[in-house]
Order: sequence, then structure tokens, then C-alpha cells
Amino acid sequence: MTTPLSIKYGKNIKNQDFLTDPEQKKILGYLERLYQEFSVHQSPNFINRFGQGLSNTQVLNPKGIYLWGGIGREKTYLMDIFYDSLSFPNKRRIHFHHFMREIYNHLRELGPCLDPLSHVAKTIGKDLRVLCLDELFVSDIGDATILSNFFLNLVKEHVTLVITSNTPPQDLYQGGFQRHRFLSTIELIKNHTQVLQLDGDIDYRITSKLQTNHYLEPHDHTTEAHLCEIFKNLTTGLSRNNTAIHINGRPIQAHAVSGGVIWCDFDNLCRVPISKFEFIELAHTYHTLLLSKIPLLGSEDDDAVRRFVELVDELYDRRVNLVASAMSKPETLYSGTRMDARFQRTASRLKEFQSIKYINEPHRP
Repeated sequence: MTTPLSIKYGKNIKNQDFLTDPEQKKILGYLERLYQEFSVHQSPNFINRFGQGLSNTQVLNPKGIYLWGGIGREKTYLMDIFYDSLSFPNKRRIHFHHFMREIYNHLRELGPCLDPLSHVAKTIGKDLRVLCLDELFVSDIGDATILSNFFLNLVKEHVTLVITSNTPPQDLYQGGFQRHRFLSTIELIKNHTQVLQLDGDIDYRITSKLQTNHYLEPHDHTTEAHLCEIFKNLTTGLSRNNTAIHINGRPIQAHAVSGGVIWCDFDNLCRVPISKFEFIELAHTYHTLLLSKIPLLGSEDDDAVRRFVELVDELYDRRVNLVASAMSKPETLYSGTRMDARFQRTASRLKEFQSIKYINEPHRP
């Protein structure tokens, strides 16, 4: 049976020079089956196993999927095809880190009450049939404690979970403080999702132009088209263009955003009142940044230079891949004096971002 998932995947392969990946096609088959289960359950004529019709509030949602695999294997891409194909409105797709922040915000607003996590889960899960969580990663005792209760409450609300992660469920929160308290959550994930590994050794973040030329100088009339091509190669075509993202409540203008890749101009990140905390969040959320139109910088630009230095430090620390377009080579970008010592380190890192060794290192969210 042809589904919107296979149609979209096929068009990408045919029209956008994507590689045919047998492991991706295998996972697509599981997502297609889940899509079909939702389609059957969505029918007003659906009869349950007891021969009784079900109202919308009684629909039993199917078992979800937990998809894990290496960096750059396009887990997010496959999940997004599934999500975009669902025709009903009772669905949600969110990055796991943003999801946790939303839960914390709900808890703060709720204040003291009996079983607050159950209350928040009902608020978030109300009328929700499927929740797609991208890049699940648990490293904090607070997150682990909340998830232990929250996932259970979502399941009680009959929410189907579709999750992507770089880690198999049994390795989540490995070595974490009081990990034994998280083991029941791991079992819940295993019981309520089908655990699938996206196997293979192709990292689609580095099989594109990122691998060969990702510091472009000087920035001229041909550079924009070159960056568009790099972005397309990195992201498999599903993107939001000319949009604003919100980081710590602050809007940041972006040329394009898709999954873990974002493209911004230098001025939109370094000539606006952004703190290093926004850069921390940016590097946490995205594994690749395209940063365009880095100008020649002098003493009059020291505020922007300071932000640029902080941005590069955070990208480097989190092993975020950087594609840059600039008006000069790294070592001649800055001609001022006050930031000279710090900028020398930045220039060195701008060169290191281009090495295959750096590109192959995993993102540290």
C-alpha cells in the first residue's frame, strides 16, 4: 500500500539527489505500518475487538516507536515524514530539550499541589493522540525523576510516543545518580514502543559539501547559492525558511531551520543583545550551524566580536559543526586590539571546524 510517507521519501530520492539507504527504507516500513494503524483507528466506523464502536474519546492508540541510531543517520528526517503525513490535528512534534523546558515551566506556574506531574501530563496530553519527541537524552537527575512519572501519565492518557535518540533505551541515563529510580521508565518505554535501530555507518551530515568546503571566503554574490546547496544536502529538504526561532524567550531571525540544522547571518547572532546563555541553548539544540556574512571586524565592532568569540567557544565545546561564509580568512578577520588575544583562539577554532576529525566527533547536547 502506497502511503504519504513512501511518496514523500520517493520524491526526495528522485528530485533532490538523496542517496537510497536500505536501512532508512526498512525503518520507513515500520513508520508506514504505524501510520496505517492510526488511519484505521481514525475511521468513524472502526470496531474494537469486542465488536463495539468507539467514540473519539475512546479510541485506543497504537503502540509507538523508539528509533535510535548514530549521529547523522536521519532519524529526525524519518520521524518528520511520519508526523507530516498524519492528517489529524491531535499530534505534536517537539525537540526533547524544549519539551523538558515546557514541563518545568508548567510546574512553576502550577505551584504546590497534589501530584503536579499528573496534572501537567493531563494538560499537555489533553486530546493528544501522538507525541513525537526528537533527540531524547537524559543526563540530569531532575529530568530523570520527572520523566519517571511523566511518561507513565502520558501512557495513561493514551498518548502514542514516537521518540528518536542516539541511545538505546537500556543505556539511557547510564551511570546517572540514583539510576535505579529510572529503570521503570526504561521498561515503560520498551513496553509501550517498538524499539528500532537505524543501523548503518553513513553520517549524512558529512557526506555532503560540509565534508569538502565549509569555510567560504570571500562572501560574494555566488556564496548564498552555495550555502543553499549545502543546507539542502544537510537537511533532506524539510525546512522552515525565513523564520524566527525562540531561544530562552528571545526571537532570533534565521534563513532556514530543519531538524538539527540552522542557518543564520552573523548580524542576527552577534550584533543583537544576545547572551552566552542563548549560545549555550543554541549549541544544545542544533548539531550544525550555517553562519553567513561574517564581515571584516575592527575595534568599533568589539561588542559583536565578543559575542562571536563566545558563540564559537560554545559551538566548539558542544562539537557543533560550523559552515561559515566570511570576508576574509580567519586570521585576518579582526584588526582591533582589545579582543586580539581572545580572537586568536577563535581564528584557530574556525580552522579546526574544517577538519574531518572535528566533523566526525559526535555532537554533545
